[in-house]
Amino acid sequence: NFLKAEKVKQKYEERLKYRYNESVLNYGALSLLDFDALSFKELTEIIEQTIRQLPPQCKRVFELSRYESLKNREIAEKLGISVKAVEGHISKALKQLRTQLKKHFPSEVFTVLMTII
Repeated sequence: NFLKAEKVKQKYEERLKYRYNESVLNYGALSLLDFDALSFKELTEIIEQTIRQLPPQCKRVFELSRYESLKNREIAEKLGISVKAVEGHISKALKQLRTQLKKHFPSEVFTVLMTII
């Protein structure tokens, strides 16, 4: 039991480090862009609105992938769906994000945004 608890603790700490590093990279990439506060607010609103408009299962899969940093296999097990279905939901969500962001931002900004998302 002790070893199991240590393994869970280690996995949690690794995931925290990963999310921290990912946040630092995302912040670094965004800081290279010439954003004012209004543009950044607009960006977050577009992303949040697009995610809200996704079908429920697609939204849940995307949130588990991007916000909870779960792997596709872990998401599939958690939701009781196939890994291919998970991949399809993530692809659909990213396609919707690309479509919405492309409408609002110049191509060079859009390119950087898509590497972050």
